[in-house]
Amino acid sequence: MYSLDHMVAEDGKKVYVHKWIPDKKKRGIVLISHGISEHGGRYGHFADFLNTKGYVVYSQDHRAHGLTAGNRLGTDDTQDTFVEIVKDMRLLNQKARNEHEGLKVVQLGHSMGSFLSLRYAEAFPDSIDALVLSGNNGPGDKGSIMAGAAISRALISARGRHSRGDIINNMMFGKFGSKIKDKRTEFDWISRDAEQVDKYVEDPFCGIVMSNGFYGSMLSNLLKVYDKEELSRIRKDLPVLIASGTDDPVGNMGNGPIALARLLDKTNGNKNLFVRLYKGARHEILNETNREEVYGDILKFADMHI
Repeated sequence: MYSLDHMVAEDGKKVYVHKWIPDKKKRGIVLISHGISEHGGRYGHFADFLNTKGYVVYSQDHRAHGLTAGNRLGTDDTQDTFVEIVKDMRLLNQKARNEHEGLKVVQLGHSMGSFLSLRYAEAFPDSIDALVLSGNNGPGDKGSIMAGAAISRALISARGRHSRGDIINNMMFGKFGSKIKDKRTEFDWISRDAEQVDKYVEDPFCGIVMSNGFYGSMLSNLLKVYDKEELSRIRKDLPVLIASGTDDPVGNMGNGPIALARLLDKTNGNKNLFVRLYKGARHEILNETNREEVYGDILKFADMHI
């Protein structure tokens, strides 16, 4: 059963939360951290599936996104929005555990949400029991990330934190569409399923250009997310599933997730790592033509470790 809830963060921010509660006996909790330029409400189909298997599902609309943003889509008043979102995720974790005492927690992050979920696992390692990373780009090129962060700082200085981040947006996403042959829209890179792409295009909360302040916060924090010392803080026994499509340009066509798995193995010795690549799938594997297969694999992983 779906309901809309909210939390009040420590800085007073009202953060909206989508909740799906099963009617049957509850098995565990799945907390979903959505990607950039989308919102938590898009995960309803996947959440309904998990409900039938006994999982409670929560997904917040991150700051500058969805209902939480209100009429200020793409921007937020905090100086370091990425850091504040991670704090919000901690609040959601506590909320879910309090509302469903005794249940274990799977943290699932997609795209930007996978960066946030990695950072969460570094900062609060004992508050989750399994981690699923979808559409992750891997550690990437440190020089490019540093350059993007520097450009963001310059743009913020010149135009302000709330200024529209077209330059950074084009740097980050401009080339993704070129990877797709015979594309219908500029967002065909997210899925082979034309209906799902159209839903994304028609959704007023999706595909937005974020502010220079938001991009700057994300890029500067990415350097910390993939720092070896920070990665070593993730529990060595934490089950981690890294899932991606082989035709996902964000993940460098499957190479990024493999690089991330190797980095985790090297930095903290985690031997409880699982990598699943889906041939031909693009960025949003939960909205792909083979999504039922993806759902089943995530369920199997959760059942193994909850």
